[in-house]
Amino acid sequence: MAKNIYKPDIKKIKNTLEHPQIYTVLNRQSLDLIKKSVEIMKRKKAAEEEKNQIKKALNLLLQIVIEKPITPILKDLVNEFIILAADWNENIAQKIEIRQKIYSLRRFVDYHLTVIDTIRALKTLLKRVEEIQKFAPPAFELSRHYLKALQELENEKKKTRKKVHKKK
Repeated sequence: MAKNIYKPDIKKIKNTLEHPQIYTVLNRQSLDLIKKSVEIMKRKKAAEEEKNQIKKALNLLLQIVIEKPITPILKDLVNEFIILAADWNENIAQKIEIRQKIYSLRRFVDYHLTVIDTIRALKTLLKRVEEIQKFAPPAFELSRHYLKALQELENEKKKTRKKVHKKK
């Protein structure tokens, strides 16, 4: 039964691992480690050494997402791999360390993508603000001058109040 749960995820991972752009994020050795890990997670049983290999694969992916930009191919690989690893860990390995690595990887990718989205939003906002600043009717300039004059008057009043309080 567990094998049926993994089948759609494994197909997606294999498609991602066969994609030509995969070599932009993984070298041959890393690719082999990920492929072996996928094969291990297809089985219903796992030896301790195989569980450690999954941890190594998760560590590798975590190191890659920390060191390299998260491209769409890397995002797809990580997302599919951690779904598969989470299901496999829950049903077969039941290792806390693997679960922690999965959560760490998930959070890191999510936070990174959130920052990227924020940067895009801020760039759009900056463009709009620049356009608004270009459109500055004379009335705005007069209003700024008036506001500045009011602020100067208020500052002078505060200074005179301080002088009066000091004399008393």
